[in-house]
Amino acid sequence: MNSKTYTEDGLKSISLYNIAFTVENIDASIKWYKDVLGFELKNKSKFSLPSGSADIAILKLGDLNLELLQVPNSKKIPEMFADVPMHLIPIGNKVIVFQVTDLNLTTQQLEEKEVKFVWKEQYIAGDKMLCTMIEDIDGNKINIFQTNTIFEDEKIENNLSAENMAKKHLQLWNEKNMELRRNAIDLIYSDYIKFLDPQINFEGKEKLNDFITDLQSKHPDHAFSLVGEVLNHHHTIKFNWEFKSEKDNSKIMGSDILYLKNGLVDKISVFIE
Repeated sequence: MNSKTYTEDGLKSISLYNIAFTVENIDASIKWYKDVLGFELKNKSKFSLPSGSADIAILKLGDLNLELLQVPNSKKIPEMFADVPMHLIPIGNKVIVFQVTDLNLTTQQLEEKEVKFVWKEQYIAGDKMLCTMIEDIDGNKINIFQTNTIFEDEKIENNLSAENMAKKHLQLWNEKNMELRRNAIDLIYSDYIKFLDPQINFEGKEKLNDFITDLQSKHPDHAFSLVGEVLNHHHTIKFNWEFKSEKDNSKIMGSDILYLKNGLVDKISVFIE
């Protein structure tokens, strides 16, 4: 019989060393991470590849290390850089995640640096994790969480990004690919999503996806867009929209009320003007 001895070495000693990713221009990325997030260049070198050589740079901020790589013939896969939440559909790395002690101050500092925001100070994961997401110069998403987020309902309501949820909702209704849309539905709507408009009501994700497909087939040149201010309180979001054709400028006006439960849309009430 073979015996095994387990010590604190091997897998039990594992810890995160760094985060590595490919960039388009290593010098521009070094500057961005230095100017925006405060990383410092630790070292920069080259290593051999079958197709030539690649540049590598190690950046450091406190105990954090980033490894930037620039390789020959690099290319972007568009699906990996899709708008949130469609970026979650392809299998692979999604975001770089940091945490800070004061997210509000951090967000203000990032605003001063004029970075590209995906969202600001929003609760995710069932309204339980407060974070701000930005993009670097290559479109890599960086999520910054508030350390020791408080999960109280009052804070959730006050910090809910209603406008971002309304935009996600309309973006999904404009998605032409039925499979991609079905995957996105899982990220936005609850399992028993309820839909009500002046003529129809139903429940369930599959029926919702079928309804959107049918609507798009009847109005192939139309697309939804947000109109005016987005209002919200007590996990309820209200906004106006237009469903407009780029071909002949015909349009339908209306408004949606989204009722959220555990951070997902649980009911949609539609009003047509």
